[in-house]
Amino acid sequence: MLTLEQLRHLAALGSCGTLTKAAEELHISQPTLTRTMKELERQFGVPLFTRTKNRIQLNENGELALTRARELLARTDDMVAQVQALDRSRHTLSLGSCAPIPLNDLVQRCTSLYPDRTLASEIRSVPPLLDGLRQGRYQFIVLPFHPVGSGIISQ
Repeated sequence: MLTLEQLRHLAALGSCGTLTKAAEELHISQPTLTRTMKELERQFGVPLFTRTKNRIQLNENGELALTRARELLARTDDMVAQVQALDRSRHTLSLGSCAPIPLNDLVQRCTSLYPDRTLASEIRSVPPLLDGLRQGRYQFIVLPFHPVGSGIISQ
């Protein structure tokens, strides 16, 4: 079974061009990286590299493996970011205001009402605040008027 670590090693080799540079970037020894590349070839069951006396270079199989490895790594990074964002959203109250003074009061009140939550606050103009509220980026916003719309409670 392929591992993310193996795919990261392959991506580093593809980016760096040589085993030496890739090993340096990964902070591992060159023999370790060489073993990983040999294990990748064994798992794929096809040669991924053209080898000469002092050089290893991706062949057509290796180029395809590199392209797909980069895609998988990008999707993995995106998945991790999404899960972390979900977790943050469950523990964070996001507050927005069009002016600093009401925001300070709101932050103090939320801190005392929700001591187990992290607070994120920012000052923005009205349109981004309304968009952010509608899209769920904010739980509370402070505006100079009462907004209207379904799902919006104004006080």
